[in-house]
Amino acid sequence: MAVGDGLEGRLEIGEGLDTVDFRGLDERCDAAPGAAALVMAGEQCIFPVQGNWPDQILDTVAIDLDTAVVEEGLQTVPVTMDVGKLLAETGLGGAMYNDDVMRVPANETEMWDVLREQFEYARHVLCDLPVESREEALAHEHHRRQDGAVSRAGMAVIRYRDTGGELDQRDHYLEMGRELLPYIHQELDEKKLTPEYVQQWGKIMFCHGYVASYVLDDTDDLSHKRAGQKTGKLRSKDPQRKWIANIMIPLIDAGLTRDQAELRVVEHIEAALQSTELQGGFPEDWFKSIITHGDLAATYDFKHFSAKAMRQFVREPIDDIPPIPEIP
Repeated sequence: MAVGDGLEGRLEIGEGLDTVDFRGLDERCDAAPGAAALVMAGEQCIFPVQGNWPDQILDTVAIDLDTAVVEEGLQTVPVTMDVGKLLAETGLGGAMYNDDVMRVPANETEMWDVLREQFEYARHVLCDLPVESREEALAHEHHRRQDGAVSRAGMAVIRYRDTGGELDQRDHYLEMGRELLPYIHQELDEKKLTPEYVQQWGKIMFCHGYVASYVLDDTDDLSHKRAGQKTGKLRSKDPQRKWIANIMIPLIDAGLTRDQAELRVVEHIEAALQSTELQGGFPEDWFKSIITHGDLAATYDFKHFSAKAMRQFVREPIDDIPPIPEIP
């Protein structure tokens, strides 16, 4: 019988079995110079698309493989290996959180147990943790202790990163991972190890790893913007400061103490809240923000608003503030 050499594509005279490589549908089971997938004999010649051909990391694994035959009567010989060991060695488990979950399974039963444990880690990260928004990050909403102090320890939230454009893929991989969860859960229940499952497992572990990097991150890359927000809020009070300064400086220069001058300002504000004429076209809220519990708000007291700062405001134009009252 002629024997085909799968690597050289030539024929030699001798006795033996033809070896063929799996090809595309149009080439069916013809030999070719490409590396052949050597299979044992079975009963019926089939197209490669009818079998489960080797696929990337499972190149040496065949599961329920239908083999090509050239002589009737020969029986299939299965090709086997420790699949659990293969999964562990190829890193399909991803980077988990403890050595026990990363252990190499001793057998196929334990392999499914390990995969189940790894799946639960991934599910917890993808589904159970809150996803921080930009507004929540700026306000430290997920990082405040009961006493009000800020603690940025990891593991509590899928944090927001101040990364713009396409560089931040957090939400993309979070959504992809969540969509894969039902399929992975079903395959774990049915314990079906297929090329599709291996591919999808790799995808969900990648998604989990990417999102977990946000969970483990305890840095604060919004501190500079948070400080800018604070400065912006202070600047937004400048019109009120200018108005107060134009009232208080003449009173202080006339001999009143700081406390006496502040009391006069509060009295005028309370009167302005009862008179639209005194408000000069400005809304009530503009005046309400100046006082707290019958006194000037802390941002206008002597610790935060010195007489020197007031005199600087007095030198500025007054066309953006309410009318300056004449207080005797």
